[in-house]
Amino acid sequence: MSNVLVVYYSRSGNTRRLADAIARAGDCDIEELVDETDRSGFIGYQRCLVDASFRRLTPLAELEHDPAEYDLVVVGTPIWGWSVSAPVRTFLWRYQRRIHEVAFFVTCGGSGGARVLAQMARAVGRAPRGSLVLTEREIVAGAIEAQAPRFIQDLTRRPQEPRPESAPLHIH
Repeated sequence: MSNVLVVYYSRSGNTRRLADAIARAGDCDIEELVDETDRSGFIGYQRCLVDASFRRLTPLAELEHDPAEYDLVVVGTPIWGWSVSAPVRTFLWRYQRRIHEVAFFVTCGGSGGARVLAQMARAVGRAPRGSLVLTEREIVAGAIEAQAPRFIQDLTRRPQEPRPESAPLHIH
């Protein structure tokens, strides 16, 4: 698949694993957001929660890929305190006018997916073409290998093509 960019931020590695699987499944370009704020250790974790709670933006390293050059940008974030991560909020705010179409994926400990998807849609100023939420339990159980290919296939299907009956319900 050409003309799709997967953009993500991952602190613990779960969102990275899902982003890699989506990019592989769709032969997409991939871009990891590099947060210039130190988020390591306990203090870094606390900084994540505070920045998410107060909807703060954060300094990001320059991107290698220009989102404007892609028909679809698939954006992934972990949930921080029932909120979108600061690096992804910053990306969506900074590039909202350069993104043609968008889709979202979220990784979480257990809850907050719908809330974070709504925050992401508000940050970019439009509804996503589709979305995927995976919990840590689903990731550990191996759901990435099944869900990532279905997600990207559903996103890249032409509008006139019917969705197969086996498509997951949480992709819309």
